[in-house]
Formats: sequence, structure tokens, C-alpha cells
Amino acid sequence: MMRFVYGLSINHVSDRIHYQKNVIVDDSQSSLLQFANALSILALKEQEISAECWYFFY
Repeated sequence: MMRFVYGLSINHVSDRIHYQKNVIVDDSQSSLLQFANALSILALKEQEISAECWYFFY
């Protein structure tokens, strides 16, 4: 995931940590999916909070 944050290419990471490119790609994909899932959970929680607040005021 830090590869995306720092904007590093697969080749750069592969050269730096001496891992095969396919390992880095697989790790990047799973990290991105986990991050997207976490964002989705946060969005759902925010909707629940908004709905609770709306119900509370009316």
C-alpha cells in the first residue's frame, strides 16, 4: 500500500527490496482491495450516523 502513497513503481520497489515483481503486484492488489473495503465501511458508518442524527432531531 505504501507503494501507492509514495508513488513508487513496481520496478523501483522490486529493485529496492529484492522481491519478484509478481509478488509486489499481488501485494499491491490485495492492499488496494483492503483499503477500498475500509473506505466502504467508513462510508456506511457515516451514513448510519447521519441517519441516527436525522431521526434524533425529528
